Formats: sequence, structure tokens, C-alpha cells
Amino acid sequence: MSRSIEAVHAQPNEWPRATKTKRKYMLHVEDRSFAAYVDPADDGAITNPALVVEVLCDITEARDRGEKFAHDRRIPSLREYIMVSQHEPRIEVYRRTEHGRWELEEACAGESIELASVNCRLAVDDIYRDPLASAVAST
Repeated sequence: MSRSIEAVHAQPNEWPRATKTKRKYMLHVEDRSFAAYVDPADDGAITNPALVVEVLCDITEARDRGEKFAHDRRIPSLREYIMVSQHEPRIEVYRRTEHGRWELEEACAGESIELASVNCRLAVDDIYRDPLASAVAST
């Protein structure tokens, strides 16, 4: 059975549930950890991602959906490619099947989506929740 995770809203360059060693990032989700190995030629690149998340914007959306996705699909370890709309509450998950084909699953406001690569379910509304709204409402 999969678990739910709550979206973490972080400042740029923060990754509160990750730790980094010289050659490896460790992502911690509840009781599981996932290793991501750093490319020796580029310490900003991961060599074995199971999951890639792209937040789409007007300037880069065509490239993210085309050239970049075509490139990333060739990564052997990649199991899911996620595209998050910045204009509406919509998440697209492209999942590699056991036959190597890519299938699309979409979720919108009020729905959730399974992230099989990290064994969890993600609620779309959690991703689009304004982290400052409750602070403003209580003042």
C-alpha cells in the first residue's frame, strides 16, 4: 500500500528532507531513503534519478515537453517524469511501463496521483496550497 506525503514548501536552494555527501544525495521520505548518485564530471547532476519533476513555465514548456523529455527518457533508471503546471492545478505523470513505453496519467484539483517510483500518493491541492495563506488569515 502506498503512503501519502505532504508537499514541502522550501525556499530556493533548500531541500529540507535531503542530505548530501561528496558523491551521493539521500532523499528521505518517511521511513524510506533514496540514493541519488552525483555525476563525477558535474556535481550538480544526478546519474540515477528514478523521478524527474519539471515545473512548466511559458518560456521553457516547449523545451521541457520536447527536447528535454526526449533526452531524459533515455536515462535507464528513470521511472517517472512529472510535469507540474504553473497556471492551473494540474500534474502530469509520465510513467515507464515494463515494456519501456511511456504512459500518461493526469490529476487536477481535488485529485491525487500515485508516484510509484517513491511509493507514495501526492494530493494536487497540497502542491498548489499557498503556504502563506494560513499565516495571513490568522493575523
